[in-house]
Amino acid sequence: MKNPDFDFMKLIEITCKDFGITTDEFFTKFRYGNLPLARQVVCYLMKRNGYKNYEIAYILQIKPSSVSKNIQSVSILMNKRQRLEKELDTLLSSIVRRRDLKYGCITCGRALIYETATAGHFMKRANRCTRWSVVNVNAQCWNCNSEDDYKKYYDAMIRRYGKEITHRIILLGNQECKYSLNDLREIHDQLIQIKNQL
Repeated sequence: MKNPDFDFMKLIEITCKDFGITTDEFFTKFRYGNLPLARQVVCYLMKRNGYKNYEIAYILQIKPSSVSKNIQSVSILMNKRQRLEKELDTLLSSIVRRRDLKYGCITCGRALIYETATAGHFMKRANRCTRWSVVNVNAQCWNCNSEDDYKKYYDAMIRRYGKEITHRIILLGNQECKYSLNDLREIHDQLIQIKNQL
């Protein structure tokens, strides 16, 4: 089933920016540099968001057989853990962007729309103990997330959650956590429950 909140053009723009190519280059037939990998990632994410191969082929102006190959290439690269972690990231992003629309950007208060809101981590994403915490991750506008201003985010966390919870997140974010696949599945189940309650 297609995700109604999924904006494939925004995905293409973000992917192109991440891979250092233009959207014009993305839609060419060339296969140099990062173009093939960028197309593989977009095909994979569109498929994960409910698009059929023929729809992806039409939108990206490529052969349906190329779509299958692109998706398979990405799938092979991602092992079970990576896929589950990516799914947790996507799920958490969806939750906080939906939840926080009514609040606006946590750091500047600017009104947000789902498609352009970002999921900003207070304790950085690399901190595995807080990576999938619905308190640690909050919706931010693109500017605030890219600014990465810890002091501003800290003040916003105190306003929204209070000192005790904010300091608990900081302590947790400075610990080392190793999750088994079962731990990650439990986190997934908890996030699904939270999403269903929104």
